Amino acid sequence: MIALTFHVEKLHDGLVWKNLLKFLKSSQKYLVYKPRFTFFIYPFRAAVAGKDVKAKIKILHDMGHEIAQHTHFYKGTKIEKPYKENDLSRDNIKYCLERDFSYIYQAIKIRPRGFVAGGWVVNNVVMEELVTLGFEYDISHFSFRTNPFIFEYNGKKLVEIPTDCSVGNYFKKFWIQTHRKKHGYLVVYLHDYDLLNFKTKWLVKLFLMINKRKKFFCIKELKDYIRNIST
Repeated sequence: MIALTFHVEKLHDGLVWKNLLKFLKSSQKYLVYKPRFTFFIYPFRAAVAGKDVKAKIKILHDMGHEIAQHTHFYKGTKIEKPYKENDLSRDNIKYCLERDFSYIYQAIKIRPRGFVAGGWVVNNVVMEELVTLGFEYDISHFSFRTNPFIFEYNGKKLVEIPTDCSVGNYFKKFWIQTHRKKHGYLVVYLHDYDLLNFKTKWLVKLFLMINKRKKFFCIKELKDYIRNIST
């Protein structure tokens, strides 16, 4: 069971969008089974740039892929280096989560159920607010730090599904293959703008070709399986 996930931050960039669509089309050629990917959308960067990407989010959704949420907890609108600064107060975490959640819901009229934190910044406050908003799973941890587990808050549960590696690291770490054999799944990630890099595009193509006979699942399809092995 393989899940290829995208941290999507630059849908408003025409070249990024063009390369993403090209990748989705080519993936049909390399894989035996029609793949389903999970797109973790961070819409705030587009909003700061004065762009509306709701139509593009809906296109991805209508293609059969899962739309989930990706949020950075920056202070205000200073979201680029060297000025960006995290604000991990509960008020800001709550505000950022609700802001991006609302945008995604407006785009597809479906509440996002999955989450990954920008910069992998996750703590108990983040997980508590995710539970409050009705999220079902989070992939903000890494498999080399923790195994899958269930986070409970106010009687509700959040499935914590560690991410295994980036596409690049998939080819570097033998333990990743061992992990897949042990748990029966693998969660790999890249950013939408990584597809502008020739080396990364080549690695993604190679990754698909190596796993061409395997089924690519979106994370929500893995959630129940992982919930079972975590209890």
